[in-house]
Amino acid sequence: MAKFIGTAEEIGRYLGDFLDGLVDGRVEELKRSYGNICVACGRRETALETVPAKGYEREQTLRSVLERGKYFCVDGEYLVGLNDLIDDYWDSLEPAADNFFFLCPECRRKYEKGELSDEKIILGRLEQCRRLLAAAGTGQKLSSGISKAVLYKREEESVQEYVQRLFFTLYREELLTPELLGNLQNRRYCEENFGIRYPLLERDESKIRPAGHARYYVTFRLGGEYYLCSQWWKENFPEYTRLLHRWVDGLKI
Repeated sequence: MAKFIGTAEEIGRYLGDFLDGLVDGRVEELKRSYGNICVACGRRETALETVPAKGYEREQTLRSVLERGKYFCVDGEYLVGLNDLIDDYWDSLEPAADNFFFLCPECRRKYEKGELSDEKIILGRLEQCRRLLAAAGTGQKLSSGISKAVLYKREEESVQEYVQRLFFTLYREELLTPELLGNLQNRRYCEENFGIRYPLLERDESKIRPAGHARYYVTFRLGGEYYLCSQWWKENFPEYTRLLHRWVDGLKI
């Protein structure tokens, strides 16, 4: 394994472009799922720009990884295995859907100048969900008046996008009963029904980053109260989709 010795600044200077390229490659599929629509203003662009949320910029993330105590350090110089550093760096940025925004050039400039907040971007993303719901086709009508067809995964969606849209819709339409909300905060129920290892919903902020790794979307909360689990692995997407559809089929709404 290749190794590198240097300060945090030197590591960032020599590996910065490589780390940026790593991020661009790994979020490409996620970015495509937005259909070239800026999540802040809703305008369609030829290409969106990948922008880290505040606190997840390259310099802060790299320094956070190095200062965890894993890497040998003397007088501010770290001895790092490059493969380990790359893995730890990416793990610190997960879930990518929570820690990166996909913006048009104008919104990126506003965000970097402090004229556009994380909260406003998130509200813009939710507004896109509302527009998608309004444009959805007809089908079985729920008690809220929306079509049950909108509760199933769309072909162009990733599972992560589907889960956010599904539970945002259920919460917004007041279809999550107290019993359902309780079940969705139960780890065993969620493992049996969705195949995940964590409760789908979590209210306790101290539990969203066990062992320093985010297991929930920290900027996506249902009603400002419930954090949503982000642990959906790509190799299990078909099974997650099957289980989620089965769960939707069984909803008494």
